[in-house]
Amino acid sequence: MTSGKNVKTVEITVKSLDFWHRELERRYSLRVPHEIWIVLDEGSESGVKERAGETSRLVVVPREV
Repeated sequence: MTSGKNVKTVEITVKSLDFWHRELERRYSLRVPHEIWIVLDEGSESGVKERAGETSRLVVVPREV
């Protein structure tokens, strides 16, 4: 879950998850279906959308009133 302030941290985390998923396949011939969900506060998705990557799914939750 991110408020959009730590976009670089989210980007690094997603890249790391993708890397280790590929390593599992390469090293052990283990194919595991996966999808990375990035949960965002409403209004904070602008900086994350461009960096999320194709294996990520953005989930935007409404802010509390």
